[in-house]
Amino acid sequence: MKIQCSLLIALFFIFNGCSGINIQGVCRHNALYCASVAGEKYPIRIAVGKWDNINHVQAQALVNDGWKFLERQGDSVITINELENFQILGYMNIKKYFNTLSKNQVDKNIPSITLVLP
Repeated sequence: MKIQCSLLIALFFIFNGCSGINIQGVCRHNALYCASVAGEKYPIRIAVGKWDNINHVQAQALVNDGWKFLERQGDSVITINELENFQILGYMNIKKYFNTLSKNQVDKNIPSITLVLP
């Protein structure tokens, strides 16, 4: 019985590793990640608006005198020139954006964003 239990535990870790849960990030997570990585080298801001009529946020960095959108590529952050169909309604610095998410405080001029913490 002891061997069977050990074998089952070993098989579980072989097939599942230590991953536990698998949650897919969305734009608000990617914006914070990109801003925190790029913010170590460049001025950054969070663009808030609508993308195809859906609330959306995207980090931007000031690179070579122009604001560039940031995008995740694995663990790396890259710049892209534009985001098609993204209507920017305003900007936030990373601190204000994080506080908005963590306290669920939303400015009247930006789309509603809700973060639920366990």
